[in-house]
Amino acid sequence: MRVPLLFLVLLAGWSGYAYASPSQFRWHREILLGDNQEKYFYLLITMSNAGTYYQDFESTFVCERSRESPGLLSKTMVRATTRSTNVDTGKTEFQETLGDSFDLFRYLSERNCKPAYFEMWPESVACDEHGLYFRDAGQRSYIEGEQSVQGWGMEPARGSVVDHLETRTYGTNGGENPIVYFVVRSGEMDDGGQSSVIIPVRRLKLQAAMEDVRQRVLTREPGTLKR
Repeated sequence: MRVPLLFLVLLAGWSGYAYASPSQFRWHREILLGDNQEKYFYLLITMSNAGTYYQDFESTFVCERSRESPGLLSKTMVRATTRSTNVDTGKTEFQETLGDSFDLFRYLSERNCKPAYFEMWPESVACDEHGLYFRDAGQRSYIEGEQSVQGWGMEPARGSVVDHLETRTYGTNGGENPIVYFVVRSGEMDDGGQSSVIIPVRRLKLQAAMEDVRQRVLTREPGTLKR
């Protein structure tokens, strides 16, 4: 009797697994392409699932935003794809809708977009419920506050800074680009979805936060422990 009983228990477990519905989720990823002196350009890739094994949606857009304010200036669809699986046959079908004929290289060239490049792993920049900050030796100084970063779509309390990107766009007087870019990732795929958003930051604000932390470290009482 033990073998049939074990078989029934395992069968019940497998059946429950097969028919259980996945959680709803939405995946949002912004990939920096570059910028000019007024705007930055990025790919937006989204994927969503309403809580079923049998259908999900994915789309790709090219977007423009001002470097100074979070308003979306344009959003051009490249493609949208629906994946559907037949419950009875298990066959998956793809229905793809393409945007108007689109030449990405020409689009960016006409806008004098300078390509983005990876600057460094942003281990000294982090975020919490109060905003984006620079940290070192147990000290921190905020670069952008909560309201500012939320305007760009970031969820500070759940996020982590994963990239520091820059471009070769120079200011009107030459020198370094006055804007740097951080990518903040929040959420998990198995917890309602994941989001990666671009946060433009004025270089002067970053430098001011770095200097503030440096001064705090220099004036710290001897023997103070690092955290």
